[in-house]
Amino acid sequence: MLESIYLKNYILIPEAEIPFRNGLNIVTGESGAGKSILVGALAQLAGARSSTDSVRRGARKAIIEGRFNLNGRVDLSALFNQLDLDYNRGELIIRKEITSGGSSRIFVNDTPVTLNVLNKISRRLLDLHGQHEHQNLLHPENHLSYLDLFADNATLKDRFARLLERYQALRKKHQTLLSEKETARQTEELYRFQQNELERHQLDEADLEELRDELRRLSNFEKIHQAAQTVLAILTENEPSLSSLLSEVEEQLRFLGSLDAEFAPYREALEQSRAMIDETGQFTERYLNTQEFDPQRAEYVRQRLSDLEFLLKKYRCTDMPALIAYRDSLTEKLETIAHVDHFIEEVEKELQETVAGLQTLGEKIHDSRRAAARVLREAMTIQLREMAMQNGTFFCDLTPQPAPNSPFTLNGMSVEIFENGFDTARFMFNANPGEAPRPLHKIASGGELSRIMLAIKNVLAERDRIPLMVFDEIDSGISGKTAQMVGGKIDKLARHHQVICVTHLPQIAAFADHHIRVSKNGNADTTTVALTSLNTSERIEEIAALLGGEEIDAQSRANAKALLERSGKIT
Repeated sequence: MLESIYLKNYILIPEAEIPFRNGLNIVTGESGAGKSILVGALAQLAGARSSTDSVRRGARKAIIEGRFNLNGRVDLSALFNQLDLDYNRGELIIRKEITSGGSSRIFVNDTPVTLNVLNKISRRLLDLHGQHEHQNLLHPENHLSYLDLFADNATLKDRFARLLERYQALRKKHQTLLSEKETARQTEELYRFQQNELERHQLDEADLEELRDELRRLSNFEKIHQAAQTVLAILTENEPSLSSLLSEVEEQLRFLGSLDAEFAPYREALEQSRAMIDETGQFTERYLNTQEFDPQRAEYVRQRLSDLEFLLKKYRCTDMPALIAYRDSLTEKLETIAHVDHFIEEVEKELQETVAGLQTLGEKIHDSRRAAARVLREAMTIQLREMAMQNGTFFCDLTPQPAPNSPFTLNGMSVEIFENGFDTARFMFNANPGEAPRPLHKIASGGELSRIMLAIKNVLAERDRIPLMVFDEIDSGISGKTAQMVGGKIDKLARHHQVICVTHLPQIAAFADHHIRVSKNGNADTTTVALTSLNTSERIEEIAALLGGEEIDAQSRANAKALLERSGKIT
């Protein structure tokens, strides 16, 4: 419940703290006194957008602070966790600061939050009905929500919404796969051509460098052959050859070593060098005897190297490992294309299961709504009779929308699917016997709408978990005996909810558990609004003023007291 609201520099209020109580809190005051300022402040706490008009003239900022007793509302804990806010089961303080420049800040338990976060919290705390809020009844899109609340369909609707989300995702996936299948028919030929081309060339990571080395040898065969012959001639064939000269040097070093040991290491080194030179000569001789120029091999190597370099450029690969990796990826792509029909079959199977689940849930919700509509009609008939609408007929027309291509059916007819089931709903009403019921917005008067709204709120009172309901002159268009009956209905509603009601009717004000008077004071320079909680004697005076206008006499006081006694609020 809302324990209090603190206002500072808000419109015409310099500073005020207004306490509220359980039950029915009535707000009255003469026309133009500023009763709706309080409702406007509550709307700010409910997430309404602010403006510079909210700040009292000459002030730097306005402050609106609501203090709520959560009464252990554990259902709010999950929401607070989701919003990353500290949850205090005992108390919640919402504060909004509006600057004269038009900016605003919002705090929840001293934590800054966005307007979106405030909206998520406030819709769990209060239900604000402005002067024309009953106009919601004129919009059929709202009627199904009322019926579902009465039918207690929240769990079924949540399950349906989750399954519908899955269904929509599967449909999208199915369409994507079908599109990919169509595209695959075109790309499969390309992939297969590329795969055949790359496999035909028998790619090997070492190919490129080996081919380049071989081509370099073949391209320089004559130069290599001439140089090798020169080497062989110098080493072994010339007279004297390098080999024979080294043999003579080696013999002299052996003689010197026998005379002076210092020559021994050089003789040994020369022996090793001569052995290496002999080996080089033998290799060169073998090389010249075995190497022959093969023009066909040279052409093959040149063509092979050209082909590989062309493939690297064509497939935008920097080296052979990258080209081989691309070839292998083609195999994977072709396998995926080959299995696309299997993937489509799997999605279609899951789609069928999801459709079956939605069909079952949709039928359950529809049946629940039909049963609830019958009970709602009976309950509304009783409520309307208690508010002097004995001849009024009210019922909910529950109608699915035909959809020829839909996989969902009701009573053998293909129907449209919505986020909360298969149905659309319209409240139907007629005020006079013998007339056919018509849609509510085409027949009900303003006063009738007010009473129908109260009737619905009373029927839903025990199911509606929102703790605070605010009515801003919802009693417009009614008076006298009807106002007395409406007051009784509001009073009954206050047994299940905390209610704040702005009214100009004494018959309704008499039902208050807590009565607040709004008065305007001022002079030529300054105007302020004061809010005062009334005791019993002050209530009699206020209701007498509502009954008799400015002139309050003994008779109007007696009538006011009688109203209070009739409402059961004083004895």
